[in-house]
Amino acid sequence: MTDKKSFIFYHEWSEILKKLPVDEVGNIILALLEYSETGTVAELSPIADIAFTAFRQAIDKDNEGDVPQNVESR
Repeated sequence: MTDKKSFIFYHEWSEILKKLPVDEVGNIILALLEYSETGTVAELSPIADIAFTAFRQAIDKDNEGDVPQNVESR
């Protein structure tokens, strides 16, 4: 995905994660790490995929500011 070595993990995500079974939480965290490193979206259960999608969108939005813009200032 990028050369970044990290991503922001928001405290507010814990509210969602605490409502899921522990094994699903582990799968989501591993999927987030894989996505942040490679851009690959892992196959998850439907409920885990819902949470992952919300978190992935936040990661993507955070990374938008990291992409160089080739726009001249006026």
